[in-house]
Amino acid sequence: MKWYPYFVLCMLLTACQTFTQISLSFSESQVEAWTAKSFPIQKQDKLFTVILQNPKVFLSEGSDRIGIQVSIEGSLLQTPLLSAKGFIEGELLYKPEKRMLYLTHFSIQELSLSSRAGKEGSPSYNAKSLLGSPVTSLLQGELKEIPLYQLDARSLGKGPYSIKQVSVKNGRLVIVLSLL
Repeated sequence: MKWYPYFVLCMLLTACQTFTQISLSFSESQVEAWTAKSFPIQKQDKLFTVILQNPKVFLSEGSDRIGIQVSIEGSLLQTPLLSAKGFIEGELLYKPEKRMLYLTHFSIQELSLSSRAGKEGSPSYNAKSLLGSPVTSLLQGELKEIPLYQLDARSLGKGPYSIKQVSVKNGRLVIVLSLL
């Protein structure tokens, strides 16, 4: 009978944990629609312009990150020089004061630049070396946070939540929030 109080305590803790968590599930198309609202993203300097557009979201089974493929257009002195594809990954951040989910902490997984006129020695061939750095800078510097989704205050109830777990299951983004 000495174990009985511990058993009751474990049951109570398990029950409390169940009631202090909220599980949310979103489809890839929902996440893509939210992400698309933040695009196109443009960085302009005296010499170059870089534009990220046409985001395509990828949810990889078992991952805790969200992948985004983007089209990249680059120009030098307003002359279109390159188009490219980039694949970036970001993680979710939840800001309780705004009840908002953000995509943040991006990392570049792939960046494939291709000149428009691609002959060696031509100005567009050198575009890779001229604009490769601005493209990388845009992906790493300008893309701080992409607002995704604002949670409904009624569904959250009272209390500040934090992200406990993020994973992709059966093609859906599953987010578990728990009380702080």
